[in-house]
Amino acid sequence: MIVAGSTYGMQLLWVLLLSCFFSGVLMYVYGYYTLLTGETALFAFKKHLKWGKPIAILIIIGIAFGQWNSLMGIKGISSNIIYEMFVILFSTVVQVQIQNNLWR
Repeated sequence: MIVAGSTYGMQLLWVLLLSCFFSGVLMYVYGYYTLLTGETALFAFKKHLKWGKPIAILIIIGIAFGQWNSLMGIKGISSNIIYEMFVILFSTVVQVQIQNNLWR
């Protein structure tokens, strides 16, 4: 995501805005449907569609995969921050390590 931002700049802002718009619409529609019927979206898929159960399972897998990817991204950003803190606080250790790697 950082690479896309640095490469394309603000050219991809429309994708973010469109995604936010449709996320809001889906949250409103699913919430309204749940208030009217008392059924969640997954239960409605399973109950009213022919292939509802496999669709519901695929949705759950997709959500779990998306959450896992988000956590991996946060973990990568956190490790980068920790590395930068070590560079600032222990610059002599990092310089020695860089010199040892260059001389090999």
